[in-house]
Amino acid sequence: KTIRTLKKKDNSGYIEQPLKMELVGNFNSFYSFLLELEKLPRIMKIRELKLKKQTKQEGRIAANFIVSIFFQNKTS
Repeated sequence: KTIRTLKKKDNSGYIEQPLKMELVGNFNSFYSFLLELEKLPRIMKIRELKLKKQTKQEGRIAANFIVSIFFQNKTS
């Protein structure tokens, strides 16, 4: 549905880039999406995960969460 970049956080030795995601689909598709995230080469962290059943659409959920992607800070 939507993906928004949030403010980057510069930490000692690494940078954290959070992304706010809002997805709608069936649970199996969402689970497959999470499994694909695990395969990416960067370290990531999912936080503030909220799942909500879609009342008007049988078998569908809305997922809202923040995924943070971590990068090495080249200037440190």
